Amino acid sequence: MRLVTISAAAATVLAAATAKATLVLTLMSGASTVTITDNGAGDLSGATGVIISTVTVGDFSTSFTVGTSNSPGGATGLLQIQTLTVRNNAASTATLGLWLADTGFTLPGGPGSTLQLTSSIGGTLFGSTAGTDGMTFQSYGDPSNGNPFLSAYTPGSQVYVSTGAPQVSFNSTVSTLMPFTGPAYSMGNISSITLSALAQANVSGTTSTTVVPEPTAAALLVGATAAAARRRRS
Repeated sequence: MRLVTISAAAATVLAAATAKATLVLTLMSGASTVTITDNGAGDLSGATGVIISTVTVGDFSTSFTVGTSNSPGGATGLLQIQTLTVRNNAASTATLGLWLADTGFTLPGGPGSTLQLTSSIGGTLFGSTAGTDGMTFQSYGDPSNGNPFLSAYTPGSQVYVSTGAPQVSFNSTVSTLMPFTGPAYSMGNISSITLSALAQANVSGTTSTTVVPEPTAAALLVGATAAAARRRRS
């Protein structure tokens, strides 16, 4: 299974978008890229913090794409791909990359608190090929409220590879700790969906934050900070 990585150009686009404290959805397949900002062109929802879109990207048709953010947050910080239906209309296997990001989260907690950054995915593949088709999902958090995709804080990559059954479902949840250094933080997630010809995927993904009570946070954060430092050096 191939994982779509962020090119230098894409990273620049995402950095500029997240700097505007606006929910941004970017889809890419091959040379085709579609970027939709909250309440901007291509957003079928008039609500703030909600992006609804039906677009074609490369050989992929997408529908009911619902990206949501509750920035500045609440009891939980939420960044979600609530619904995404994708179909590969090509005659060969192809990959769709999807990036969702928002900034300006000031809750839950506050500067000096420790957050649990949780990443969850789930979905169903139809007509997929064993060992080739599947999904990769990764959540990110940036305590400095910058481009989350350049941050060291991530629970890691969640990977599902199809077994080849006519209809297969999957789900996964992982988490890590992130310090809230304030005054705000950002979150993002990256999805990579690989489908063989005419295969379809119905998927969702959530990046969330909750406050870790003290003194539990202090002990756990030591290990998380050390792990983040190792990722920066690697």
